[in-house]
Amino acid sequence: RQLYYYIEELPSEQRRIILMRIEGYTWEEIAERLEISINTVKTQKTRSYKFLRERLGDSMNSIILCLFL
Repeated sequence: RQLYYYIEELPSEQRRIILMRIEGYTWEEIAERLEISINTVKTQKTRSYKFLRERLGDSMNSIILCLFL
């Protein structure tokens, strides 16, 4: 619940990328569907992870990693 609360606080493009990943899309599929480069997806992913780690703390890092790998 807390994870989704913070996902909603992400900028819209980052939020869309993270939610698509949770739905099971690969990073390449996300880039294709959103019509953006894979490098943009990776940059936004990195920014999102950083934001979520800061908000959720160390105890939630493993959960975040499991969701998005």
